[in-house]
Amino acid sequence: MREINLVMTHLLGEVVCPIHQSPSFRCRSVLLAAVAWAAVAVPTSVLAGPVFEYGDFFGDNVNFLNVRESSGTDEGPLYGAPTLAGDGLSWNPVAFNAFSSGGGAPDLTDGTLAFTIEAHPGGAIPQVFFEESGDYTVAGVGTSSTLASVAGRVFVTIIEVDGMAIAPLTTNEAFSHSPTNGLFRLTDYPFPGVIGAEWQGSVTINLDQVLAAENISGSATRVLISLDNSLLAVSEADSTAFIAKKTFIHVVPEPTSLLLLAPLAGCMALRRRSMGLS
Repeated sequence: MREINLVMTHLLGEVVCPIHQSPSFRCRSVLLAAVAWAAVAVPTSVLAGPVFEYGDFFGDNVNFLNVRESSGTDEGPLYGAPTLAGDGLSWNPVAFNAFSSGGGAPDLTDGTLAFTIEAHPGGAIPQVFFEESGDYTVAGVGTSSTLASVAGRVFVTIIEVDGMAIAPLTTNEAFSHSPTNGLFRLTDYPFPGVIGAEWQGSVTINLDQVLAAENISGSATRVLISLDNSLLAVSEADSTAFIAKKTFIHVVPEPTSLLLLAPLAGCMALRRRSMGLS
């Protein structure tokens, strides 16, 4: 039980991180912060675990360069190769899951995505948006120690403003997950539990606001992205826990409009229906 509690403390605990002397930046997971920052701060060649490289993708207004993933817990790949549409990348993971049954060892599955976004000449990167969804099961006989959970954090490092290099400026934000903040316990549901329920998550980082907070005029034109996502399943002797990621989408909204977010929501809903998620 102590080992399980330690895992959950790392995954869901909150600490304050003084990034660029700004108290507004927080990181709720030391574990997630360390793994996600590694993808930005160190070369691909020294990332933990096997690295899967997917190359460059050229969008309508921005390019996604050196897209890659790695995992410190699984052989991978977990996300798989992305698909480009407009100014967004989408993934349909088939092996990003965590499973524990019969009181076996807790299963932690952690995957990191990293890439560079560069704006086309005359363009900008005002903000970045990520959305994901999946399903979970917690069933059987047990206590609140039978659980499944999802957590994630995005790190963005701005390295260019209006086409000119700047000293790297890093911010980060945690995903907001629902229901129940991404933590699903067996005792939250009547016997025998819940099977195949849907979870969702999203995060938006406004880069214009990040620059303004540092008294930097202009707009981001080149940024480094590193995001870390973790799934956890813990069971007891007579219970089962399972959680999976089914869709993952990243979009750079256009500077003049956020209307991309509406079709994106429709796209996510269509993907969920096609995968049998309610």
